[in-house]
Amino acid sequence: MDAEIFLTTEEARDAVSLDLEQYGLQEETLREMADLAGGAWPSRFRVALDVKEPQGEAILSLMRDLMAASGASLELFCGLLSVLFWCDVCPGFVDGDEGVVITTELEGFTCLGCGVCCKNLDYSRALISDDIEMWKRAGRQDILSWVGRDKDGGYIIWVDPKTGKLQDPCPFLVAKGDQNLCGIHEMKPSICREYPATKKHGFMTGCPGVEKMFASELAKSL
Repeated sequence: MDAEIFLTTEEARDAVSLDLEQYGLQEETLREMADLAGGAWPSRFRVALDVKEPQGEAILSLMRDLMAASGASLELFCGLLSVLFWCDVCPGFVDGDEGVVITTELEGFTCLGCGVCCKNLDYSRALISDDIEMWKRAGRQDILSWVGRDKDGGYIIWVDPKTGKLQDPCPFLVAKGDQNLCGIHEMKPSICREYPATKKHGFMTGCPGVEKMFASELAKSL
């Protein structure tokens, strides 16, 4: 069964902005969302997108306006998110908070041990305090020694304890035959445990395991 992610309405709006910042404007998707919203939205998006060089910040601002306006109808709000995130999204409530439940669409996903995510993605500033506490409780000084701090006090990984420079790729990546395995699998950071998070994120960041899922689904549909 697919895993589910709950986001409050505000977190969902933030996720929309993050999606567009990470993956670009995705013009066809934006037009589809505008058509779904109806009213003046198709025209407003058409004007914004049909200029010679669409301005990212202007599109982001227009999208924020659309998501804020759609908040009055949770059904429409979920429909727009479904189009953007390539998955089922439905209303949800957790601990009294109203929000949405996003299906990851990762049922059947298998990590191929290719190491693409370890080598190609920059997650050097994605460490959270829970990761630090996990390593402290486990007495994993060998991992903690590779954690640095930026000028604002945020965590940075992986910083070579000898040189103070970022290590790329991850120092705990272990090559074994044609695979690249995690040398701290049971203790790896949450950002690594959660990847690819959703099918869209996996596809957009080049995960071969997710691409294999898409190819299999396409073959079945033919």
